[in-house]
Amino acid sequence: MLGQTEIGLAVGVESMTNAPYLLPKARMGYRMGQGNIEDSMIHDGLFDELVPGHMAMTAENVAVKYGITRQECDELALISHTRCTTATKEGIFKREIVPVELKTRKGSTFFEADENFIPDASLESMGKLKPAFKKDGVVTAANASSINDGASAVVIMSLDKAKEMGIKPLMKLVGICNAGIEPEVMGLGPAVAIPKCLKQAGLKFEDIDYWEVNEAFASQWLGVGRMLKEQGMSLTPDNCNFNGSGIALGHPVGSTGLRIVVSLYYELERQGKSTGGASLCVGTGPSMASLWTRDI
Repeated sequence: MLGQTEIGLAVGVESMTNAPYLLPKARMGYRMGQGNIEDSMIHDGLFDELVPGHMAMTAENVAVKYGITRQECDELALISHTRCTTATKEGIFKREIVPVELKTRKGSTFFEADENFIPDASLESMGKLKPAFKKDGVVTAANASSINDGASAVVIMSLDKAKEMGIKPLMKLVGICNAGIEPEVMGLGPAVAIPKCLKQAGLKFEDIDYWEVNEAFASQWLGVGRMLKEQGMSLTPDNCNFNGSGIALGHPVGSTGLRIVVSLYYELERQGKSTGGASLCVGTGPSMASLWTRDI
């Protein structure tokens, strides 16, 4: 897009299950007194010193800001889990998933499907869960993204180079931007980044056929919809995340930004549609949004 390279490789990788535990101050040796073991996943990724607090508490803040109820959160989570279950059963994800070989003493098996979604999810079962982070809060284990591993990769290339090599591009990047919002409500970031990206590209919200907007938390995603509605834009399950998102698929934080772009392409192709947008929030307040088209 900047004309600085002809071929590039973009990769996102995350293994939250392998995040180590830390021994602060142990390098120089402990003295008398208690020591602490810290979870690097919390320390480096899920706790914001600017709030200060856990990412889930920012989702609770969004729920308070927009009056989002536990019922609404569970209803969105049910949509996500149901859509992901259906997409998996129908083989919709097969084209975008690269099977991983798992070698054991008994031989090799191939890991070729996501395992985070809840196939038998129901409002009744989700309603029995207690709030995970705040008394009388809305965030639970069923309506929030969980601890996941994942990786994504794409090749980016100039159109001239693609023609030279005889490669047919899948999508063209129309616009990309970032934006920021208060850390206390970091999950609302897409509601700032999306309008900014549309304006820069000279497009209207209605020009976009389909959206992939990550679900870090149900209340966070619903809050983005509320904030966009205040700006005359309608983001709903009717135009977004047709095969589930972070709640069902998981949110391996170093991979999700690229994963939603990959999912965007395959869903646009499946629908026979042209133009799509992708966006996600980021801890401490930044957010990214990008616009794409299959018309090249």
